[in-house]
Amino acid sequence: MTGQLFTHYFLTDGIKTTPEWQASVDQPEAFAAFRNGVARHHDALSRSRNPNEARTEEELIRPVLELLGWTEYVPQPSAAGHEDIPDHLLFADADSKARAGNPFQYATVVEESKRFGLALDSRDRNDRAQRGTPHGQILRYLATAEIESEGRIRWGILTNGSVWRLYDYRARPRASGFFEADLAELLQPGKEDDLRVFHLLFRRESFTLRDGATTTFLEEALAEGRRYEEQVAQDLSGVVFERVFPNLVNALVQKSEESLVASRDAALIFLYRLLFVLYAEDRGLLPVNDERYDDYGLRKPVRDDIASRMAADDTYSAIATNYYDHLTTLFKLIDKGDESIGLPPYNGGLFAAEAAPLLETVRLADEEIAPIIYDLSHTEDSQGVRRFVNYRDMSVQQLGSIYERLLEREPVRDDNGNISIRPNPYARKDSGSFYTSQELVDLIVERTLKPLAEERLQAFEDKAAELKSERRSKQERREELEQLDPAEAVLDLKVLDPAMGSGHFLVTAVDFLSDYIAELIEFVPSVPEWLDGEYASPLVGRVAAIREDIRKRADESNWVLDEAQLTDQAIIRRMVLKRCIYGVDKNRLTVELAKVSLWLHSFTVGAPLSFLDHHLRCGDSLVGLRVRDATDELNRLGGMFASSAIASAETATDGMQLIEEMSDADVAEVQESAELFGGVEETTADLRGLLDFLCGWRWLTAGMKKKERDEFEGPLVTTLGYHAANAYELLARGPEEDISDFAKLWHEATSIANREGVLHWVVAFPGVWHRWQESRPQGGFDAIIGNPPWDQIEQPEVEWFATRDEEIAHAATGARRKALIKQKKETGDKLVLEYETVRNQATAMREFIRSSDEYPLLSGGRINLYSLFVERAMSLIKPDGFVGLLTPSGIYADKTAARFFKSVSTSGRVSGLFDFENKRLFFKDIHA
Repeated sequence: MTGQLFTHYFLTDGIKTTPEWQASVDQPEAFAAFRNGVARHHDALSRSRNPNEARTEEELIRPVLELLGWTEYVPQPSAAGHEDIPDHLLFADADSKARAGNPFQYATVVEESKRFGLALDSRDRNDRAQRGTPHGQILRYLATAEIESEGRIRWGILTNGSVWRLYDYRARPRASGFFEADLAELLQPGKEDDLRVFHLLFRRESFTLRDGATTTFLEEALAEGRRYEEQVAQDLSGVVFERVFPNLVNALVQKSEESLVASRDAALIFLYRLLFVLYAEDRGLLPVNDERYDDYGLRKPVRDDIASRMAADDTYSAIATNYYDHLTTLFKLIDKGDESIGLPPYNGGLFAAEAAPLLETVRLADEEIAPIIYDLSHTEDSQGVRRFVNYRDMSVQQLGSIYERLLEREPVRDDNGNISIRPNPYARKDSGSFYTSQELVDLIVERTLKPLAEERLQAFEDKAAELKSERRSKQERREELEQLDPAEAVLDLKVLDPAMGSGHFLVTAVDFLSDYIAELIEFVPSVPEWLDGEYASPLVGRVAAIREDIRKRADESNWVLDEAQLTDQAIIRRMVLKRCIYGVDKNRLTVELAKVSLWLHSFTVGAPLSFLDHHLRCGDSLVGLRVRDATDELNRLGGMFASSAIASAETATDGMQLIEEMSDADVAEVQESAELFGGVEETTADLRGLLDFLCGWRWLTAGMKKKERDEFEGPLVTTLGYHAANAYELLARGPEEDISDFAKLWHEATSIANREGVLHWVVAFPGVWHRWQESRPQGGFDAIIGNPPWDQIEQPEVEWFATRDEEIAHAATGARRKALIKQKKETGDKLVLEYETVRNQATAMREFIRSSDEYPLLSGGRINLYSLFVERAMSLIKPDGFVGLLTPSGIYADKTAARFFKSVSTSGRVSGLFDFENKRLFFKDIHA
């Protein structure tokens, strides 16, 4: 049994606790009759030689449907020109069938039959009438059914008689939202429980409301899976925070002479690697079923071994480093690949030695590693029993949220030398409180991206209608139509999350776009009816070519490929990731975490991890300069205009285009992408250096009065007076000698730029804009999505101290908290110095923001970060683009936001506004 619709836990354990399971067990005669009936029909047809679809349907599929209780169905006609009609509509009862004027109006399930043995994920080369894959076909039928039934039909069944799939059109991602069972396996001896699972999930009663129930059995099965995932995520979060992370950091500190920060960073990379392997092995993305790999992987020699020894209360060595050595070797094998054990290279940089040099120099003992692996592999149920965690049941969004919270923690050493973990000085409210529920993410992503995708489909349909009456040859008209192919057009969308965190919104965007593109590929051949079904998206050939390249390398290298994982959808998801997805975060390790999430979610067996550095950048989305700002400032200070140098930097767009066109289907292409990006960075280096300096300079002078500023700028203006002709290079690269007043100012400004992680959008993403020197460069993103931080720039003093000091946090009154803070100030406590640093930087940022002309509407009063992200998004989006951000209601209700909201609401720029009172609904820890 395969597929991602139901959790592994529900299929193996949860379902056995349901009344339906017990009722089935209590009626052995009825279940035996079902089994014998299915076996009789399946065995009879399987002995036939190449039965066609009609015979498969008549002798196997319909009899099994009837054994499952589906006695009321309507066979659908398959007349020429009506390819979007499924084979059967299944009805819950005779009354629903009789009332169905519109066949879809009262149906419950869409069913599509295929000939016995036909692969469900591949095109049938022997059937020229079949446009796409059976998998794509059922999704297309479900899309039609959803419209025709006004959203009532969500379920679909696809079968070749032996392999049966149950689809949920509301699943995300839709293309992998199915459950698959093979009757040939389920009818084998010892498989009674699996066959019972099949029976309970596919039988008619599971799709209808039971007496007194508000949900169907299938809906409850999905809900049980979500509850299990949430509970495991919560349990893992506690374990990671309370034991795994602190113990790992402590072990690294004890074994090295590196700083606490270096040990923390190395610990995070180590945990990212473990997360990758745990998830990839449990999902079968790494070759766990290949006997050559199993002795070198994580599961058998490490996870299983530790679990069995824990159960036996065995002792682990304080000196031997067997587990750590094994993990270090495994990480290198994943990075470089090893043909001899059937392991392709997955060298995205996560497993490279230079990603965490400290991990290469230390060796942790078995007694240190064993508890970490065990805690990451087991959770405790309500009865106190430790249960194995199958990461197959976890979404990368949930896992990412666990590790994202660690990024706001840091190790600190007390006066006695003991190490503890606490929020770092710049950490804001606990990001775990702001994990965005998947329902909200789905809503925002769909409402933002769907209109853009539909516009591209409409343009294609309009062009097809226009070309229909023209007298040119079909070939000429087809070639012109291909220029507006909607699948290709959607693949050209640029989608940004400017505060991406662990990549939750971006992962969901990958799902939406890849689902939509896959459905377009199946649908568009019917649009130009004058081509008689001869049209095919150019993307079909490209996907097939990538798949063939992967197969070829697998054959040459003797890798074992699972064809079920090499689907069109998997390859399209990879293409979407490389070309469409953009993200920014201020924390370097957060960017790495987002990469891990996106890699795991878009994993293509046999292909290396895609190069993502060109679209996922580290920096502060709110702090940076436009090129025009820099040239104006340079001229004001006395430097000569540098138009030609900037024009040279703008040629970096060519390199970015080449990177985006590469499929990264093999290691050589990934390396070429990296080399091309190195060239892009080199081309823009001087312009980036100039912008960094001028941004730091603005930060330094933002709060100064004119007289003070003129005096402060003196050394700079004097220096530029002597070097006006090469001011661009001087400010970009810095002075050759560090002894002058100008040199000191240059280093101070650039150090601020480095500390704040300033990000200049045009330079960071050269392929998104052109005409850089204009006041508003042309271009931008098609869509901007996300849940930006909701905090104020200047954090309240009491709240800041309370998150870092237990005595202050547990003080009974506000007055007592303030007294404790005053006491710390009087004694010169280290926390006070940290707070003053944070407060001063927040004040400087406030002055910088207000000195800029990029936040004219939302930088008044006490500045909220989310409002700045909204205004920033409005400047980054294309004129016809869409912004979908989750913010507090203050964005339209607060007085300080009145001018902004009026400017967008009265100009027709608001396409939708959803407001809700949370009541601990979407954000469990917040009532607002």
